[in-house]
Amino acid sequence: MYTTELAHVIEELDALSGAHRGQVWQPHRDHLVVELGPHRLAIVTGSGRARLHLTRRRPRQPKMPFSFQGACRAHLGGVLTGARMLAPNRAVELEFGRTTLHVRLFGRGLCVLLRDGVPLAAMHGPPPDALPPLGAPPGTGRPPRFEPREGESWNDAADRFFGDRERARRRQELLGQVRRRLVREVQRCERLIAALEGDLEASERAPLLRAQADVLAANLHRVHRGAERITLPSFEDPDVEFEIALDPRLGPPENLNRLYQKARRLDRAGDRVLERLDHQETRLGELRAIAERLEALPFDELEALDRTLPRQQSTREHGPRQGWDTWLGPDGMRLRVGKNEKANRALCFSVSKGRDWWLHLRDAPGAHVVLSLGSQQSPPLPALLAGAELVLTAARVPVGSSADVQYTQIKHLRPIPGEESARVRIAQEKVLRVQRDPAQLDAWVRLDP
Repeated sequence: MYTTELAHVIEELDALSGAHRGQVWQPHRDHLVVELGPHRLAIVTGSGRARLHLTRRRPRQPKMPFSFQGACRAHLGGVLTGARMLAPNRAVELEFGRTTLHVRLFGRGLCVLLRDGVPLAAMHGPPPDALPPLGAPPGTGRPPRFEPREGESWNDAADRFFGDRERARRRQELLGQVRRRLVREVQRCERLIAALEGDLEASERAPLLRAQADVLAANLHRVHRGAERITLPSFEDPDVEFEIALDPRLGPPENLNRLYQKARRLDRAGDRVLERLDHQETRLGELRAIAERLEALPFDELEALDRTLPRQQSTREHGPRQGWDTWLGPDGMRLRVGKNEKANRALCFSVSKGRDWWLHLRDAPGAHVVLSLGSQQSPPLPALLAGAELVLTAARVPVGSSADVQYTQIKHLRPIPGEESARVRIAQEKVLRVQRDPAQLDAWVRLDP
């Protein structure tokens, strides 16, 4: 606030002498509003925003009141006895009998409650032992940036001018906040669409699996228990052969049922994936349309959009954000890979839930990998193989080479007492013998840190 602007405002305020002090609000740390009869006096400190003038707006009380507001209510006298500017400085004193509000509207700003000249309380932190000297006055030659319109006072003009500036500032802040959240939501939709397209591609294998199951059913007498695979000719083209993978732990009928069940699951999954894919593509189109007209949205629509956009998820991942990599997979599954011992320990015992699944290279040091399935209890084999691929990648196992990967649920892990490392004791361990194959991660998307 310029000195020339403040002089006009203070001249009008002095005419309010005798007005009773009513309610006191402090909606923000640097913003105080004092009721003077039918009027409200706004005092704002802070670099670039300092001002003092009457306002028509009734502020909101914060959920947790500031201590300076309580001090003003307790000690500020009942009647305004005078208002003066300590010319030529932009410092103002509002006198309420023996109590004074001393306000400085330059530099970082200052608002102190005085009793017989002794500081009682300050708007920002504890009161000083004595008021600092005013120093050299700032330049005073700048003309006012606003003037009263017809029927307005200088205080009305100041309230209009600074109110417009405050709304513009708040709009820019809100615009930046909404833009950042909108970009995050667009990126989330794009990642989900990519994962769903991978699921849809996998579901298109259902007819091939069903054809293999039909061939296997016709040749079930040729299948021996313990076989890991069998090669059989296709019904439609004898020159085409199917190499069918079998579970050596199961008998021939169980392997046949397993193939048919997998085909049925892929069929059902395909229907769900198409529905979710259509919904996400519609959502992505709506978000991009909003992003194109974001600059033109009025303030109230920006506020409504800010309330509807999902906020950045606050989870228990309060360790270093770079402590682990995160991969997003089909149906919202997540894989997290620890980068160091501290992150591995936090991932297992601070971030993950007991029902999550833990994977690690067996009998060798390596990264801890955690698979989160949401409400699912049993991990699907493709998810376990994707987690195992991350274990082998972190251990720098060459592509095509095999290694044992141990896995269990987080609730079956125990830290070794007295050790700060990520070594753990494991119960109910299971082991996968896997071959490193980067294609296991085709349906997974690595999220940006």
